Amino acid sequence: MFTSLKVAGYRGLKSLEVKRLGQVNLVAGRNNSGKTSLLEAVFLLAHGGSAQAAINGNVVRGGVSTGAHPDENSRALWGPMFSDLDLSQPVSISGTHSVLGALDLKITHRYSGRFERASASRDTHPGAQGSPELHFALAVPAHKGRFTRSVRSHASFGEDGAKVEVKGDPLVAPCVILKSCADNPQDDAKRLGLLRVRKQASLVVEALQVIEPRLQALDGFAGPGGHTLWGDIGLPEQIPLAVLGDGVNRLARLVLAMAHKRGLVVLVDEIENGFHHSVLERVWKAIHTTAERFATQVIATTHSHEAIAAAYRASPGHDFVLHRLDVDDDAVKCVTYDSESIEGALEHGLEVR
Repeated sequence: MFTSLKVAGYRGLKSLEVKRLGQVNLVAGRNNSGKTSLLEAVFLLAHGGSAQAAINGNVVRGGVSTGAHPDENSRALWGPMFSDLDLSQPVSISGTHSVLGALDLKITHRYSGRFERASASRDTHPGAQGSPELHFALAVPAHKGRFTRSVRSHASFGEDGAKVEVKGDPLVAPCVILKSCADNPQDDAKRLGLLRVRKQASLVVEALQVIEPRLQALDGFAGPGGHTLWGDIGLPEQIPLAVLGDGVNRLARLVLAMAHKRGLVVLVDEIENGFHHSVLERVWKAIHTTAERFATQVIATTHSHEAIAAAYRASPGHDFVLHRLDVDDDAVKCVTYDSESIEGALEHGLEVR
């Protein structure tokens, strides 16, 4: 798992350091403090210097006009990734991984070669200086007797859209982001299928029973809307899991993501969404149990004081760390709480969100 992280020049995170990451991490902070950006930075670093991550829907927050000039598309897609929209300043994301060692990722936007596109008046598009490219360079310094390695890749825009080229073998730490509004039941059904092959589907049912005790079994098969999850709650027939409410589906998506591959890093945006405050402590216990069972690292964000309190109450005996992002004079700082600090803050009503 990742044990530390530094981010510079990514979105609103001009300079941020997280000195200690645990197995289960909760990141709090006000709106626009950089919580989601922190998750995205981990996602980019975990994908081993592959520029493919930059055009992944988990990072890109917007669309591309197919009729726009490549330079316009490049700025629309990648401009917001750079602090103050300044494409001339590189993004730096570095950290320490418990297996891969030290990782240092640099992302730069530059032009390569010559790109010209004739407009209706046969003039070269204004400002065209070459083909816009996003370059990734990942360096892995010598660690535990290994040689220094590097991965380089770039994504470029042409008339046919974005293309990615990778030089070197990407060093990938498997990683997924679960957005607060994400809803892809087909992915959930595929993950359940893999667990069924390994005879571990019952572990998901066990986790879901903390908020739906009637659930006896879980299955994934084709329905009217394609492959989705179905549950057995003791009725004559199974029913779509979706009808059991947002909480059950949210926890199913989270547990399936954590369990389908060992050693995964799971990033969760606004983890409290869909859960009633009365079940949050049980949800966190299920998260801790699943994380330890499958060697999964969880980094989640929240706006909820109840979610923080519940996570703390469920944390004894587990590797849990709370972080708060504070914005001060356009800079973002990370305050990390140990168990004793969290207890004191909650007891005295101090703000930890």
